[in-house]
Amino acid sequence: MVRNVLLPVSGERDMQWAIDYVIGLHRQEPVRVHLLSVQTPFNGHVRMFFKDDDIAAFHREDGEKELAPVRQALEQAGVLCVSHIAVGYSAATIAEFARQYHCSRIVMGPQRDPMSVSGLLLGGLARQVEQLLRAAGQACQVV
Repeated sequence: MVRNVLLPVSGERDMQWAIDYVIGLHRQEPVRVHLLSVQTPFNGHVRMFFKDDDIAAFHREDGEKELAPVRQALEQAGVLCVSHIAVGYSAATIAEFARQYHCSRIVMGPQRDPMSVSGLLLGGLARQVEQLLRAAGQACQVV
């Protein structure tokens, strides 16, 4: 049975740990890797100056820039992956994606600054995703 593994990609995090982890998983068992770039939506003030198609193109281009180096590293290691770009807020979008694609594991890796104000107040992104999944009754390991 092939397991679905979600790897959220962010230009703000060092992705090497997560890449190495996914390569290790691939060597142990068959996995289907879903790369996900979550693009933050523009607020209404910005949106009123641009067409929806232009905004969608911006998100697509920015998402592809984030995904390309991770996809390339995985493919060089023989790990096939599927790329996705979503617009939304990170924790909720990642949790929803994991539910929608029946992911058994989400590979997020260590956060860059766990002692940041947002990290201390809100908990890290991985913790927020875990809480959303637990609240939805979704069994999914977040590493």
